[in-house]
This record gives sequence, structure tokens and C-alpha cells, in this order.
Amino acid sequence: MRPLGMLLALAFGSAVCMTLGLTMSLAVLLLAAPSHPEIPVLVRTVPWGLVLTTAAGFSLLGELKRLPWRRRAQLALVVVMVAIAVWFAPTA
Repeated sequence: MRPLGMLLALAFGSAVCMTLGLTMSLAVLLLAAPSHPEIPVLVRTVPWGLVLTTAAGFSLLGELKRLPWRRRAQLALVVVMVAIAVWFAPTA
């Protein structure tokens, strides 16, 4: 596997783990404590995780199969990561 493929695999695996963890935390809190104060934060965060996972998955797939649109998928992954960083950056 080429170095870029390895980095994309790492990004995809991390995104999947993060999204699953956030989703399971949301499910547990919704079932156990529906009025927990962290629920709105998780509701806003889980969709970002899904978008990141999708972008990383397409980037990895495109790179591994050497598809013609792989560079656009990689650019989309970078855009999503920057958007997440801007969205969740502390405003002070």
C-alpha cells in the first residue's frame, strides 16, 4: 500500500471509531437519561462524524482502486476536516 493509502486508511478507521463511539454514547444517553445535558452536543456531533466517515471512505476507496475521481474525493476529505475544525473551534 502506498503512503497516501495508508494515511487514508488511518483517517477512515479513526472516523469510523469516532462516529461509532459518538453514536453509541448518544443511544445510551437517550435510553438511560433522556434529559442529559450532553444529548444536544451529541446530536450536533454525530452528523459531522457520518460526513467525515463517508468522505474518508470514498477517498480510501478511490485511492486503493486508483479511480479517476480519487483526487476530488481527497479534496472533499480535506474540506470536511477543515470544516469540522472551524465548526468546533472555540470562539474566544
